[in-house]
Amino acid sequence: MKPIAIILALAVMILGTLGLYLYLTCQVSIVSISPASVEASTQKDLFQTLLAQADAEALTGSVYLPDLSLFSSDDDVPYMFVTYHIDVRNTGFLPATSLEVEIAPRQGDVVQLLDTTERMLPAQSEGILDAVLLTQSGVSTAREVRLTYYLWGLPFTLKVISP
Repeated sequence: MKPIAIILALAVMILGTLGLYLYLTCQVSIVSISPASVEASTQKDLFQTLLAQADAEALTGSVYLPDLSLFSSDDDVPYMFVTYHIDVRNTGFLPATSLEVEIAPRQGDVVQLLDTTERMLPAQSEGILDAVLLTQSGVSTAREVRLTYYLWGLPFTLKVISP
């Protein structure tokens, strides 16, 4: 009976060490961030949809403008869509699940468009995430980008400043 207990104790220690190794070697990193901006006038359908949602106070996504009545199609305040392409890498042996990108707002930002896609980054892989922000034209595209992901059900957040 004693040899079986010793073997089982060793097996538990080996499996625990292996689990700890898998957990500690998991690393998701942001490789690069490349923002691309386009004037909202080139995306008229999307812009008009957002205006209609704002008028109905039903704008979806992360709304940054405290008073939506300030958001209008007035030519004095031109808007632009900024798409952040975020290259991510998972160097661990576990998949990263529920990846979500959040752009920290600055003065002039209106909304980060809602993305309901469930994202997963398999182990030992790379991927590209996109986040679209509607902001006033002429505003710098440099923002703090927060990437939240889950490993084994535990949340982790990376914060990086975009160019």
